[in-house]
Order: sequence, then structure tokens, then C-alpha cells
Amino acid sequence: MVLATTQDAAQTSPPVGRDVPGLPRLQLATILLGLVLAAVIPALLLGYLAVWKGVEARREAAEGRLGDTAQALSLALNSEIGRYITLASVLASSNALDGPAPDLARFEAEARRLSEKMSTAVALIEVASNAMPVNTALPAGEASRLTAVTDYREAIVSRRPVVTDLVPGPVLRGPTIGVAVPVEREGSVRYVVAVRMVPEQFRSLLAAQGLPSDSFAAVTDARHHVVARSDADHERLFGRPIPLANAQRFANQTAGLYRAPALDGVERIFAFRRIAAAPGWTVFVAHAATSFDRASLEPVWDLLLGSAAALAFGGALAFVVGRSIVRPIGQSHRYAATLAQGRASDRAANLPAAAVREIEALRRGFAEAEAAMAARDAERHELLATIDLGAFMTRDLQGRILHWSAGCERLYGWTAADAVGRVAQELLETRYPVPLGEIEARLVRDGEWTGDLRHRRVDGREVVVNAHKALHRHERGQETVLETLTDVTAQRAVEAALVRSNEEARTAAEQVGLALAAGAIIGTWNWELPTDHFTIDERFAESFGIDPALGRSGLSLEQIIAHVHPDDLPGLRAAISEALARGGRYSHEYRVRGQDGTYRWLEANGHVHLAEDGTPLRFPGVLLDIESRRALEAERDRVASLVKAFTEAVPGVVYAKDLQGRMLIANQGVAAIAGKPLGEIIGRTDAEFLDDKAQGEAIRATDRRIIQSGVAEQVEEEVHLPGGHPTIWLSTKAPFRNEAGEIIGLIGSSLDITDRKRAEQARALLVREVDHRAKNALAVALSLVRLAPKTDAAAFAAGVEGRIAAMARAHSLLADERWGAVALRALAEGELAAYPGRVSLSGPEARLAPDAVQPVAMILHELATNAAKYGALSTPSGTVQLAWSFGEGEGGLRLRWVESGGPTVIAAPTRRGFGSRLLASLAERQLGGRLGTEWPADGMRVSLDLPAQHAAPVAASTGPDRAILVPVAAPSPSRPSGTRRRVLVVEDETLIAMELETALEEIGLEVVGPAQNLTDALRLVRDETELHAAVLDVNLGGEDRVFPVADILLTRGVPIVFATGYGSAQNLDGHDADAVAVLRKPYPRQVLAVALQEALGRHDAPELE
Repeated sequence: MVLATTQDAAQTSPPVGRDVPGLPRLQLATILLGLVLAAVIPALLLGYLAVWKGVEARREAAEGRLGDTAQALSLALNSEIGRYITLASVLASSNALDGPAPDLARFEAEARRLSEKMSTAVALIEVASNAMPVNTALPAGEASRLTAVTDYREAIVSRRPVVTDLVPGPVLRGPTIGVAVPVEREGSVRYVVAVRMVPEQFRSLLAAQGLPSDSFAAVTDARHHVVARSDADHERLFGRPIPLANAQRFANQTAGLYRAPALDGVERIFAFRRIAAAPGWTVFVAHAATSFDRASLEPVWDLLLGSAAALAFGGALAFVVGRSIVRPIGQSHRYAATLAQGRASDRAANLPAAAVREIEALRRGFAEAEAAMAARDAERHELLATIDLGAFMTRDLQGRILHWSAGCERLYGWTAADAVGRVAQELLETRYPVPLGEIEARLVRDGEWTGDLRHRRVDGREVVVNAHKALHRHERGQETVLETLTDVTAQRAVEAALVRSNEEARTAAEQVGLALAAGAIIGTWNWELPTDHFTIDERFAESFGIDPALGRSGLSLEQIIAHVHPDDLPGLRAAISEALARGGRYSHEYRVRGQDGTYRWLEANGHVHLAEDGTPLRFPGVLLDIESRRALEAERDRVASLVKAFTEAVPGVVYAKDLQGRMLIANQGVAAIAGKPLGEIIGRTDAEFLDDKAQGEAIRATDRRIIQSGVAEQVEEEVHLPGGHPTIWLSTKAPFRNEAGEIIGLIGSSLDITDRKRAEQARALLVREVDHRAKNALAVALSLVRLAPKTDAAAFAAGVEGRIAAMARAHSLLADERWGAVALRALAEGELAAYPGRVSLSGPEARLAPDAVQPVAMILHELATNAAKYGALSTPSGTVQLAWSFGEGEGGLRLRWVESGGPTVIAAPTRRGFGSRLLASLAERQLGGRLGTEWPADGMRVSLDLPAQHAAPVAASTGPDRAILVPVAAPSPSRPSGTRRRVLVVEDETLIAMELETALEEIGLEVVGPAQNLTDALRLVRDETELHAAVLDVNLGGEDRVFPVADILLTRGVPIVFATGYGSAQNLDGHDADAVAVLRKPYPRQVLAVALQEALGRHDAPELE
């Protein structure tokens, strides 16, 4: 370490002056000005940023309000137009227009009644002649002389409701808007029902918004002509087209914003929304751009004026304050330079007094320091030259070494270049007498710590050092630690050896002293073996209850041991025989009856001396009184028994381990987990006695973490039982400490929480399943509504109501049984309760699987509905018999429906209605059964055979929640391969499958399937080589997922669309990323069509029909 003296510094210091080479040119006044600017400018920049963000936020909020207003107006207009479409659709479905000779008078009466309610006009236009036989705007009979001026060909061609653009009214003067709905009968359009709307209706809706004076709302038709405006320009601009440039801004968009001049020439911000009920129609909300910009930029001008004032004030303040500081600082600089050169003529006391307190204190401090510096220089240099010879280092609070003395280099072998910057405890592999956290805490609290540490030298040798750590807190808040280190390796080794020697000597002396003082040695003996002459002292004789005189004269061995407890004699004889045979040390414990007749425990210690030929010669020894020790041992054994009983009584698993993880204590719970006796567990680690070594190592890693941290933890651990059954255990583990507080192992207890975890998982599964079943039920109900015939409104309402009621009754039974198996008789009684005394039930007690309850309920409902309309239940005397039975062996359930007493059946019907198709689809597709129908004269007979997995007799079931296999549906008839795109459909709900099949066929697609279970779906994927897309239900029958089918299709490049009743993507296991779309049930047909358009587009297919 090189130390520089004051004289050396003087010789190397630069001369005093303003033009000293190498000094920076930046002056203090400039710095002070810079400080002011550095404080003000960031604040101004932050202010500008905040204002700009505020301006952006205000602009976005204003644009959002414009968009919200446009959306609200779009919804209101959509609802208003929808009312007129509904009116026209209702009139178009009137049965007065059915048949070859429509009842126009009755239709006109209905039209006038409905048009009066809605204050509008209705017209009926004949397609062939363009004549207008009905027009409610005119008196009855006058309309037949008129012809329609509006072109309704779009409604005729598309066969959909159409909203026209702004057109001249057919009767009343002034433009109007027409809503046209085609009247389709027997595959052709004969009439068009037209309903009139007037622009004033739209203007009223727009004006009701109460927009500011510089804003307005407007509606344009598909030709971009103004239909209505909310402001006073409505009359002037009505019917005019908007600028072409504006129309191009929102082309092919459904919503958005743009900035452009309006028809009045004023530049405005426009928010627009399309009107769903009227394709091509658009609603606008416009706001003046100038007021929009002015409101946004007002805070910016305020901030600019404030910034200029702040900068001017800061500069003036920096100039005034800087002058009062720069002059005395310059004087101090000149003094410091002369001090560095060692010129004695320059003294701090001669400097002018400063006006600033701190600078004046600095000048006086220089003067006081001058007096002390000279006296300390010599002492400091001498001290610094010798300190570095000792072993010391400085480090920061994180342990990084800042200084490494020459003494440390000699002690450890690491050079300063090697050590500086390294963490001390990592470099030296420090071993602490107490946890490091305690040492650091005491160092922070007391400022110092002293103790022995074990370090590792660079050559790997361990050294013991006495370390004194001192915490130094610097004025700037920095904290460092100075460690002085003394090598005490040899000293500690000598001390340890001396302590062990002294301890051994002291222990021996104490044992002898205590034995003599307490009378522990209670007798001696000497046995001359060749003559069997046994001599004892008086204390021996007293212990054995023998006359001391006999003991001195000599006794035989048998006379001596006659006083030994009978239970201990066999062991004593064996110990003596063994000692005589081998010679050497002898020790044995037994009980002896004393003179008072009581037995006491003694320990006999002796030595058998042998001749050269191995013959025993002499056997001397002493007796020790161990009665107290044996009493303590008995108490110890009693406590150990209590501890063992406690550990066995504690529920779960109780154990203690040493630092290496070896089992010290364990109850039978540990043995049960391991499947091994405790003898094979004690003394071994988890990785050694558990069959699953990976689980054992995971448990050991947790134990090591808790031991190293010194903090108790509660963790969940998975353990496989001997049979391979996985279990989950809640373990509470804590460090095991001795009386000195040192960690010597780990103690813990574990409880089996497998059932609790399964219950938690079951609850989560139940919540998801209820959500799935509810959405599936809604989807089935929606399919019923879509598929049911709509020619007769009353029949349509009754049919839908009855079928949904049947579904509701089935769901109620499933809910009562907690979604388990349902009694067949209860289901039948609920569905046929409307016909008391007319229906008889017979058959054994049987339970239906949960997935079969709803289909069977709907089958019974369809049969009962048909009987009530056309069969036995349509007459007062008709009856129905419902019987069921089970086949032999693995046969399933057979249901038989027999009608009698009804109208005479002449022949089987030639046309299949919706109910017949639904009945067949439920029985054969969804349930995989066989449906048979007979038509004898006395009434219809229906038989239904269900596979065994759907039903079981009560005697064969395992309870309401018996697991039922997924039904195997009957294969669908194959479809010929053609030019149409072929779409695979997998759906387990029959009604949804039927509705989906109908929807796909209506848009020109060929359906492959539908498959209602995983087996059939995999078969179709394997057999059908030409597939262009697939619609896949995720959950099939409540147990199987469709993902194997999806994976095969994706490998073949077939795009897929998922349909699911689940509310989130959690149940898709990441497969949603590979799908074109995920449809949530119930979904609109339009959404399905868009998804398939995208899927087939990916498959390079032509446009959908």
C-alpha cells in the first residue's frame, strides 16, 4: 500500500491560477444556472407530457362519446325498423293468403287492423301483375286500380325482408321508405307485403337525442341519400346525397370515425354506425371540428405562458444567488491550491470572511485543520504503513470485498486482484457458529461482532480465524464493514485437545469420586478359580445378605449366587461361563436379595485372568449399586412408551428426521404410506425407503429448504401408496432444535387431504358441468323452435311448449338425483300425468343413465302427443299400455307402446312429419337404439330397444350415481360424394344435430354424419377421405372429448369449428388456437355461416351458395 505525504502532494500540485492546464472550463455560476434549469425544465417537460396526455384522453373521450351516441341511435333505428319488418312478416305468414284462391278480404281486414295500431299503411302487391289489390292507405276497393312504383324484386329474389331506399310514395305525396316481405307459398313468391315508413319518424328519433347546437345526427339510405337530420337543415338537405369522398371513407366498414366537410361545408368529426335491419343504411353523429380542437388545445396555451414565466424567474434567482457563492468559493479554491503546494505564507486565517454561513464555516475549518494536520501527518503515515501488514478487509453489507490487505494475502493465499469484488462468504466458504442472519442483525444493532469463523484457503486447507467485525456508517449514508482477522487455527486445536483431555480426566475423577462418595462401589471380590475359593469384603457380604465372617474365610460360587433373583440366575451363569471361556473384561447386571429381604440392582465388573494355556486362574472384581440408574432407565422406558403411544394416537403421519434426512422417529402412518415395516424405515431417508425415488427426492428437497431457512412451513406433497394409488398430504414441517437452539433435524406431521382435494375438484367440475348443461339445454330448445313447423301459429306454440316442458321435467328429475340415474317409472309417470286412468305402466324397477333421461322423456312426449291428436288418447274410450323389460345376458331395455280403443287405423301414414323424424332421430341416432312401428287396425304399436349402457334394473345397479358408458349411436346412412363441399358434423344432442344438419343443407353443403359419440366420429374420419370442414361438439355424452377427432382432422389439413356449451376456453385444453372459430351454444345461424365461410375459404373452396 503506497501512502502519499503532504510534501509529496505539494510537489505534484498544479500552480494557482485561472488558466491551469487540465482544469474543466465549466464555472460554478454556470452550474448554478444549470441546476435551476435542471429543476425547472424536467418539471415543464413532465407538465407538457401530462397536458398532451390529457389532450389525447379528452380527444379519445369525446370521440368515444360520439361513437356511443351513434351506436345508441343505430340500436334505436334498428329497433324501429324491426317493428315494421315484424308487422310485414306477420301479415306475410297469414293463412288468408294460402291456397290457390287467397281470401284477400280477410287479409285486408287483418292488415287494416294491424296498420291502425302502428299508424302506418300496408300494401299487398301481386308479383305477376305488379297490381296492388290491398292498400290500407286508401278506402277498401280503390287499391286494385293502382300498381306499385317501388321495385321489390330484391325481396322476391332473396325471399327475405327488404328495406328500400328513399322512394316516392305510391299514393301519398312525399318520399317514403318501404319494408317489403315476400309471401312464399309452395316454393314460389306470389305476393309482396309492403309497409310504409316516413322519414319524419327517423327525424323524431334523432332530434330526441338533444345534441348541442354545433352537432347533428343524420341517417342515410343505401344510396347515401339523406333520409333525416336532427337539426334545422333537415328540410334543406333532405334527399340529397352526401359527398362521394365521405361515402368512400366508411365503405366496407360497420362503424368508425372520420373527419371531413359536411353538406353545409363545415368541417366536422363524424361517428358512424351501420343499421343491421336495413343493409346499406347508416346513422351519423357529427360535431364541429373547430370547437372539438379548441376544447382539446386550451390547456397547452396555459402551460406555455406559465413555462415562460417560470424560466425567467429561475434565471434571475440563479444569477443573484450565484454571485454570493462564487466569490468565497474562489478564495477557498486559491487557498486549497496553496495548501496543496505547501506554501506556509498562505494561511486560512488570512482569508476574508464569507457572507454565507456554510462557506465561512469551511474557511474556519480550514484554519483549524491546518493546526492539526502537521501533527497528525507523521503519526498517520507510520500507522498506515504498519496496518496493512495485518489481516483485515473491508466489505459492503452485501458481502462484496472492497479492500484486501497484504495480511489477508498471506493468510488465505488469494491476491487483492482475486478477492476485491467477490462475496466474502462465497470466496472463503465461511462456516459460522450461528446463523449468518443473527450475526448481521447484531452487527446492525450493536455496531460490532466478535467470534470464531472457519474459512477455506486457496489451497483448500481450512483455517480458524477470530474475526472482529465493525460497522462503519459514512456521512453520505454508505455503510461498510471492517473485519480484522486473526489466525487461531493452531491455538484452537491445542485448546480443543486440552479441553478433551481435561474433560476425560474430570469425568473419570468425578465418576470415581461420586461412586465413592455415594457408595456406588459397594463391595469387592476375588475368586481363585483353581480352588473355587471366593473371598468378599464386608460391604459385598452386606449387599448379598451373607455373614461377613464367611466372606473372609471363603465361599463357593454357588453359595454366593444363591442370593441372586431367580429370574436373573440363568443370565448370570451364562455371563460367567462366557467370561471364563474367553478371559478378559466381565460386566453383568442382576438383582440381589439384601439383609432386609428386598432385591436391589447391582452391576458386577471384573476381569478374568488366564494362564498361558487358557486356563482361568483368577477373577477379581467390584460391585456397583445401580438401583437409581435402573429406576431412571425404567422411567425413561415409560416416557418412551408414552411418546410412542402419542405418535401412534395422532391422526395421520408423525415423524422426526436428522440433518441428512434419515428417519429418527415415525409412527405406523409412515409405515402404511411406505408399505414397509418401521424397521426398514428408521435410519433411512425418504428416497431410500419409498418405492418412487423421484417423490422421495422431492420430499428431501422440501426438508432441506426448511432446515436451511430455519422457518416452519406448511406444504402439500403427493405420495403414491404401495398399490400405486396417488394421494395428497398436507405436511406441517419445522426445524428440530436442541437445547442450545441449534438445528439438528426436522420434525413434522402430515394429514391425508386426498378426499378434500377431490371434493374441491369435484365442486369446480360441477360448476362447469352445470354451465355446460344449461347452455346445451338452451341450444336444444332453440333447435326445437327452429325445426318445428310454423305453418300454424297455435300448433307451433303448443308443440314447442310441450317439448320444452318435457325437457324441463326431465331436468327436474336429473336435478333431484344430483345428475345421476333416474327411475324409468318416475319419468314415465311425469310425462303421462295428463292422462290419468288412460295409460297403464308395467315393468321391473329400472333406472336410466343420465344421458338417456332427456331423449326418453321426449320420446314418451312425442308418442303421447301423437296419441292425443290422432290415436287412442283422441277418443274417450282409448287406452295406452307402456311396458318395459330387460333382455337375457347383456341385453338392454325394451320399451313397448301399445294403443287400443282409438280411431281405426286404415293404413300406415305415407308422410313423415317433424314429430316422426324427431322420434326416429332420438331413438336411433342419440340413443343408438332400434325403433319399430306397427299399424294394426286397433291402434299404433311402437317398440324401442335401448343398449345396456343406457338402462339397468335396480338389482343390478350400484345406486343412483352408477357410472354409465357413453351411448354408441347407430351409424348414419352414407351420402354419395358429389361436387358440393362436405362438412363433418359431430354433435351428441339429437335436436341440435338435426337443426345443424338442416342449416348446413340450406346453405348448399353436404353433411357427413351427424356422429353423436366419439366412436362413430372416429369411424367417419377414418372412412371418409373427402372432407372440406368439420363442426365439432366438444363434450360428447358428458365423458368423452372430441379432441382425438380434431387432431386427426388437423393433420389432414381439414379446418375445424368447435361448438361448446362451456363458457370459457379452459375446457378446450389449448385446442381453440387451432380452430377457425369457437361457437358458444346457443349460436345464431348467421354466426355458423360466417365461421364455415372462413373455414371453407381456408380450404380453397368457392363461395357458399
